[in-house]
Amino acid sequence: MAFAIGYNLAHHNSLVGEYQAPRGTRAADWVDIATPFVVVLPLLWFLAGQRPRWGHQLGAAVGAILYVEGHGIHLAANSVSNAGGADAIGPAAEVAHFWDEVAGHYLWYLGLAIMVGACALCVRSRPLGLRTTPLALGGAVCGLTWATNGLEGGTAVFSLLCAVGAVALVDRERAGLSVALLAASTVAIVVLVAYGLTHSGFPQPSSL
Repeated sequence: MAFAIGYNLAHHNSLVGEYQAPRGTRAADWVDIATPFVVVLPLLWFLAGQRPRWGHQLGAAVGAILYVEGHGIHLAANSVSNAGGADAIGPAAEVAHFWDEVAGHYLWYLGLAIMVGACALCVRSRPLGLRTTPLALGGAVCGLTWATNGLEGGTAVFSLLCAVGAVALVDRERAGLSVALLAASTVAIVVLVAYGLTHSGFPQPSSL
């Protein structure tokens, strides 16, 4: 639950928009600073309580590193672009765009996919004692966030492939975390496919 709340709020930091903060920063930049704490820590805390195998621990560790690294690259390059520095020095704009919108986003979202996958595999088929309805609702909201992040972040195809791959992690009994994972992947697939068919591709929503 802590992960779902942190993930959906932090990954929609556009809600605080262009509000200015001290030293030429934006409020969204400070939300970005908190993002790894409210996303990575709940997942690792959950995994630690499940007595994971070394493979799950390794996968989660690699995913966490990729997530934090990609997110940090995104924050730094995005901040430079927002401050106008990249535009002022010409070619640097392309470099900032690459690290923010391409390398940063792919590393960031790949890390998240690996962490979630490690958690899902670790508790596969376990009931966990959680109610189905909250799990399904939380998963559906996370799936919507995954889709919108993929669209606006320029990683729509990658995000769609990850959502399809997540279906393979759902156990036949659909117990425990599988309920949330199935709901998340289903919503993400439906949104991304519908958007792609409607727009004959995946243009960023902000560019429409």
